[in-house]
Amino acid sequence: MKATEQFTVAQANLIDLNTAAAEIDRVLTACITRARPVYLMLPTDIAYEKISSERLKIPLSALPPPNNTEVENFVLDEIEALINKADGDALILVDACAIRHDVRKEVNEFAVKTKFPIYSSPMGKTAIPEDYERYGGVSSDVICVTTQINNIHRSTSDL
Repeated sequence: MKATEQFTVAQANLIDLNTAAAEIDRVLTACITRARPVYLMLPTDIAYEKISSERLKIPLSALPPPNNTEVENFVLDEIEALINKADGDALILVDACAIRHDVRKEVNEFAVKTKFPIYSSPMGKTAIPEDYERYGGVSSDVICVTTQINNIHRSTSDL
């Protein structure tokens, strides 16, 4: 199991029937909230043993752990500085992670509040309503998005 610690966010060796259900819940919750791989080791000598199904009545939490406030403030300050430095050339590029981490609503609220142009990668296409007025379409790379933004600036500078 030591090897799995290098690429998983949670691991459990289910050797104790009394704690197995709680360990399964802990590991699955880590998988759900962090969207990362986990590892459950089920020894063959207990693979067919039965445990109580009582914990199945308790839903797993899908809420991520709270952010570290100090780190969050630092990141927000950095983002604000970069947006100010962009001097009107900021845009939003959404990929499949917005779907995977269930933040479509937040991404759309951010787009509406900032009024930044918004593009999606091919796998993030459904994260943004295509009828949104600032939606620029699907772009497969940042160079294409940059070209599209430059074209938008050229076309609006004549208005």
